[in-house]
Amino acid sequence: MEKFLGSWCVWFGWRIGPVVLCFSAVAVIRPFLHYDPFLLRCYAVGLLLGLIGFVLSLPGKGKLRWPACLISFAMVFMWLVAASME
Repeated sequence: MEKFLGSWCVWFGWRIGPVVLCFSAVAVIRPFLHYDPFLLRCYAVGLLLGLIGFVLSLPGKGKLRWPACLISFAMVFMWLVAASME
């Protein structure tokens, strides 16, 4: 059990560490200002990718069609809420 837990902690740290480092470096190097053009572009790209995912999941067939539609719609809603709080 200890070997599994140790290897899992190493794997998790190896996978999550760069992500945390990247976001903290972006926050320190370039803090987001109110109505920052880069941040607004991130909102636009996220919203566009969510809409593309929703549209492309509609004609799909199989067991993952409706979960993909639901998740894509939820992402579009999340991006809209995040952008509206700006």
